[in-house]
Amino acid sequence: MTDDTMAIAHMEGIMARAKYRHTGIIIDPTARATEAVALAMKEFPGICSYGLAAGHSPEAYEIPWDGTEIELSIEFLLTCKKIKTPTYSSYYMKHVVENTVHRYIGNGEFIVACIALGFTVIPMGGWGGSPNARIGISKRDTRLHNQGQRELRH
Repeated sequence: MTDDTMAIAHMEGIMARAKYRHTGIIIDPTARATEAVALAMKEFPGICSYGLAAGHSPEAYEIPWDGTEIELSIEFLLTCKKIKTPTYSSYYMKHVVENTVHRYIGNGEFIVACIALGFTVIPMGGWGGSPNARIGISKRDTRLHNQGQRELRH
């Protein structure tokens, strides 16, 4: 079993438990990552694996989406409360996810997962600037993940 397969299997248990305690989910969290990407591209046509990629080179759009990173991000987000006011940057939060799932997560993949689950996503610095977004995610949940008190378990 590969690391990716183990990580996905690990997250499926969490997803099954968390699926029904969140409201406002735009797509079923078990939907394929391609559906999440399509939804995100409707809202932010310039999104790519780097993030909200206005100003990036054309090569940035040629990098394929990583479905495992999107699915792991969705699983992580199912353990967090959505709030209306954006609190943290997507770039900061992708590192919180990486520390939790012990795997690289792309900024764009994390933003896609946020959009798919209905989290508030606000571009930082306008379309000509930052690839990052502000995400409406509970500071309390983020602190718990950072302190290691809340790990994703089988």
